[in-house]
Amino acid sequence: MPLGGILKGLAEEAVKSTVRGAFREHKNYADYEKEIAAKMASEDANHSAKEGGLTVDEAEDLIEKSRDSAVAEAQKRTNQKQHKMVLLLLLGLIAYAILVEPVP
Repeated sequence: MPLGGILKGLAEEAVKSTVRGAFREHKNYADYEKEIAAKMASEDANHSAKEGGLTVDEAEDLIEKSRDSAVAEAQKRTNQKQHKMVLLLLLGLIAYAILVEPVP
């Protein structure tokens, strides 16, 4: 196998690894972001329930609704970011296909 073929194979594997790592990192950050949003919403709802003099059941419902709302909002932001990443990747691939000359 010529040296050019080996280098091309290594470059392809490096790109694949980088893309996988970027998506994995993004997913981990998105999960962390949802966890923090849920925790903050729970704390705020708990504080509001204490100040409002709610019963335990009412407070639990308020906390659960707050967490669900916060997680849904964080998921929405994550989906928007993922759509942007995929769009940029596709645009990059299209630009690469257009700009790079085919090798005979």
